[in-house]
Amino acid sequence: MIEIKFNKKVTLKEHTIFSIVFSHNNRYFLNVLSPYSPQSDFINVRELETGKLVCSFKYENRVKSIAVSSNIFYILSGSEVWELDSSSAWTHNLIWSQGCSQNLWGNLIEISPDGRYVITQSEGNTIKVLEIRSGKQLFKIGGHRYPIKKINVSLDNRYIMTTSEDKTMKIWEFNTGRLVHTLKKNHDFGSSLFSSDGGYLITVADYNNLNVWELESGNLKHNIKGHKSYIDTLNTFGNYVISGSRDKTIKIWELTTGKLLHTLKEHTAGVSSIAISPDGRYLFSGSIDKTVKVWELLTGKLLKTLEGHDDWITSVMVSPNGRYIITTSSAGPNRSQEYIIWLVEY
Repeated sequence: MIEIKFNKKVTLKEHTIFSIVFSHNNRYFLNVLSPYSPQSDFINVRELETGKLVCSFKYENRVKSIAVSSNIFYILSGSEVWELDSSSAWTHNLIWSQGCSQNLWGNLIEISPDGRYVITQSEGNTIKVLEIRSGKQLFKIGGHRYPIKKINVSLDNRYIMTTSEDKTMKIWEFNTGRLVHTLKKNHDFGSSLFSSDGGYLITVADYNNLNVWELESGNLKHNIKGHKSYIDTLNTFGNYVISGSRDKTIKIWELTTGKLLHTLKEHTAGVSSIAISPDGRYLFSGSIDKTVKVWELLTGKLLKTLEGHDDWITSVMVSPNGRYIITTSSAGPNRSQEYIIWLVEY
């Protein structure tokens, strides 16, 4: 039976939690804090077990993203890349910069799952792929008629996906930049993610439906309908696709058939975030109702309800070893934001 303990609650005043990233050794996490003013960002390093602050760094420009590769964190800020080494007393060094350019990373940015490359929007309707460690540009690709709205990378680093205001979605080969497929529909593409095996792409269509695309052929395999309102969060594990909606429900679908397996109805407000344990046994959901719920993925059975936040849940994250959950909530009336570290025992 799973047991979850309230481990540490941290309330941050006058800050917005922009991002949280776990270390590979499951001992630490980094959180990016964006003050309401001025335009600088902070990164705090904390112990997962205690929540204790280990060290803190200030950046003159907004932190766009953090990549993790082994013991190294790469921080992308302004036109710079900083290296933060967790194995060497948290040494912090600037490894490359492009001078005074403030628009190096564009408005969209995605890190490859192996933490070695950054894919960023360039000139609206094109993207470029760079090596994080050296700043070397591997290639630049384009083909959309209008600006790109989203970038995704498959977990196996085989494909890059771009969606655009021209209502097309393009699939590119990661290593070469070659265009593999152009997928067209008469609606806007919403949230999207690759399946964990890299064989499918799942996209939100018309706000409350799901499309499942077969990557090998580029064909639409399933159009899935069932939610009554916007789908705000999406996740996948193995042969499961999980969608959370403003209609207060979570739906678990079979990826290969499109069949609805379970509808989870215990939240009393919209579902805002979904995470899955590394072994695929448990589903964690955050909601506007200020609670986090723990479910058995295979059966859809509700196991626990976690309470402690003062406002609605904005994100739920699980550490790589599954022993810790971090949940964040929206800023309250005093402009403060908080996160809670939960200890998981199986």
